[in-house]
Amino acid sequence: MRLSSMADPAPALPARAREFHDLGRGLAVWHDFDPAVKVDLWSTALSTGKGLAIFDPIALTDQAREELVVTLGEPALVVLTSGNHARAAADWVRRFDVPLAAHPDAAAEAGVTADLELTDGTALLGEIIALELPGAGAGEMAFLHPSSGTLVIGDILIHLPPHGLTVLPDKYCSDAKEAHRSLRRLLGPQLSYERMTFAHGDPITAGARARLEALLPQN
Repeated sequence: MRLSSMADPAPALPARAREFHDLGRGLAVWHDFDPAVKVDLWSTALSTGKGLAIFDPIALTDQAREELVVTLGEPALVVLTSGNHARAAADWVRRFDVPLAAHPDAAAEAGVTADLELTDGTALLGEIIALELPGAGAGEMAFLHPSSGTLVIGDILIHLPPHGLTVLPDKYCSDAKEAHRSLRRLLGPQLSYERMTFAHGDPITAGARARLEALLPQN
């Protein structure tokens, strides 16, 4: 068992999606409403040459999970973007016998043991780059997949109606000023992406970097 604190039997999973959305170029998302936190929880799958990276996973029905594997391939890694997102990670890790990746602070907050401890710049499955974003949630990280132009976001940005793309409210940040500085690094000249997925909100499938540039103050 790789998630030592999540013992069998697995806890009930209130959020359970019936389908996933294939966004093309090896990217898929799924979501469901969680009554415990009164918000939609979103998950992301990214295809690499070594298998799927599954981010912040909630459960999928058996049929939807099987279709995901047929469409994009077998999971190779489960990743937490922050300490708030253990969700159904234990079930995915157990079912596919794959490792869990998380920042040490995220693992500690979630009460799990990570097989792969992430730091800034860690390469996942040889293709996905971890970017540390201090100031938001515990162990908050974003993940850049250059070949598909995709940036996977945890809590630091939210894309929910009716407000659209917004920064995590200050009251939920460990250090709001630092969180805003962290966001600006996502606009560094070396980072290129057009798509963005979220732990909370609809994916942006085109012009994501431009949307973030418009959101952040120009100073």
